[in-house]
Amino acid sequence: MVRHKILLALLIGLLLSSPQVRASEQAAFLSDGFLESLHKIARTKQVNIIVNAPDKAMPDFKKSREVDILIKETAQAGDSVASKVGNTWLIISRSRYAEISNKALTLLRTSHQPIEVALENATGFPPAGISVFPIASANIAVLSGYTEGLNAAEEEFYTNLKPVRPVVVTLGLDQKDRHDAISLSFKTFTGTTSQLEVNMPEMERLKANLTVSETLDGNFQLTVICSELRNESGKPVSASSEFRTGRHVAQKFTLDSQTGSREIEWRAELMAGENPQPAPDTWPKPSQELQSQAAANFDAPFDRMKMVIKQLPVNEAFAKVIASEEGNLVCDNACTGTVSLFCYGQKLYFEELLNLIAKSQKLSVRKIGNSWHISPPAKVTDTFDFSNSITRRLQFANAKETAITLQKWLQTNTYDNTITADQIVNAVVISGNATRMGNIKKLLTELDVPPTLLDVNAAVQSNQISWSEQFTTPSGRLCQRISSNQTASTSLELMPVVFATDGSSGLNYKFAYSSSECSISLSGWTPIARADETPVLLLGNGSPISLRISAEAASDQLLEPTGNDDEDSAAPKSDDAFESSF
Repeated sequence: MVRHKILLALLIGLLLSSPQVRASEQAAFLSDGFLESLHKIARTKQVNIIVNAPDKAMPDFKKSREVDILIKETAQAGDSVASKVGNTWLIISRSRYAEISNKALTLLRTSHQPIEVALENATGFPPAGISVFPIASANIAVLSGYTEGLNAAEEEFYTNLKPVRPVVVTLGLDQKDRHDAISLSFKTFTGTTSQLEVNMPEMERLKANLTVSETLDGNFQLTVICSELRNESGKPVSASSEFRTGRHVAQKFTLDSQTGSREIEWRAELMAGENPQPAPDTWPKPSQELQSQAAANFDAPFDRMKMVIKQLPVNEAFAKVIASEEGNLVCDNACTGTVSLFCYGQKLYFEELLNLIAKSQKLSVRKIGNSWHISPPAKVTDTFDFSNSITRRLQFANAKETAITLQKWLQTNTYDNTITADQIVNAVVISGNATRMGNIKKLLTELDVPPTLLDVNAAVQSNQISWSEQFTTPSGRLCQRISSNQTASTSLELMPVVFATDGSSGLNYKFAYSSSECSISLSGWTPIARADETPVLLLGNGSPISLRISAEAASDQLLEPTGNDDEDSAAPKSDDAFESSF
């Protein structure tokens, strides 16, 4: 009987130590898999890595010697995304990354051309997963998306940025039963579209979109689209024509529609004194940028730490970290999933490590006394009474206009924050998700900057009306001028925009003129010079019309911002009750 009991005990021991059981234990952490590869990098390169990704077999790939690039390459091979927070790397599986990550933003700027024009000429931009929101008044565009795709989209934009140049376009419009043509000239930028409508007794009404572009060999191409006219196929009438630079003879083309044909002559030339634009700044190669960062990371000595956690439930990982400081932990049941820690780099304060683990899982940490409460961000908001609202007074921007711009941008990114304007104190109130406040405040800072004050000279001259005015207006603001008499009326809307620090500027305008003899309207972008010689618009016929606009920086400018903190930030904060959301 005793012999049978001994044999039974031996059998149970063999079963518990069988290869099948050991294999299942090791399955979560393969000896040559993704997690072990990251573990080796952390140990040999002495860095901190926090991983929210499953283990998997690794494909063969060429490994870089630079540690930052190596970590990114390894993460990519493991179908994960690597991002650096301070001196710690967060590795998150690609499927989980899209689920938990907050969108970031970056700003695109252009010199010597409108940002809207640059975006229109950027074929295939933005890439999938990235949204773009142009703000013409500030000549910036907001790119929103996840960091990995955002950096690539930004580099793509600047690499493929096409230069534009100011040109004067002259059109010859045919007249009924006459051999001569009405001459119309206007200033614009290459790559931009102008909307033209001309209605005169001597000619058929013309309403068209005109786009002038520069070809690779330096010639100009004019594309005309008449949306109200239809060709034999029932589609809008359109035509393109190329004008060779340096020619003095106008190029002719024909618009064929269901109602007949009309011939248009045209030519284009660069504005006098136009110089080639400087080439866009070259983006640093990722390898160069990361190499310099890597060198900076390891030059200075620092205290190192050693903590290795392999595929541990996240609530247990929190418990291990807090236990080292003899603190208390309250972890919500919704805190699920596993985490791996390979910390061999610069020593992290335990609270910093706690927040980094929470960030890898999109959890929130709130400290009360010696206790840490960890839960999803939504539950933190529901459980604790604190305000996710800030009020920012504006020094230069108009609160109502700024709030409208921010709200439109939020709608393109499905943000659940709200923006309202307090026009009494010229402030905007931002409420909602605290994790997105940083992006909103960053954009708000870019909008509340001192504009350039411009002294503008505008004049309209015809047989029926003569109007001129000198006024000062800030860049980026829309202004309107209207003049009329018994025989004619004219209206002008304009928004001057300063493109670069060297003072180059452009004008977004809408001009309309109406009299008993004719009516004409033209809108689009035009360059403005400090001393204008060429009219923005010149219509030459029996009743000539000219529009002239010139502008230069005013002698008195607004002061630089003095710094404007959130009003809510002035409230006292308790040392034993703070919240940090990721």
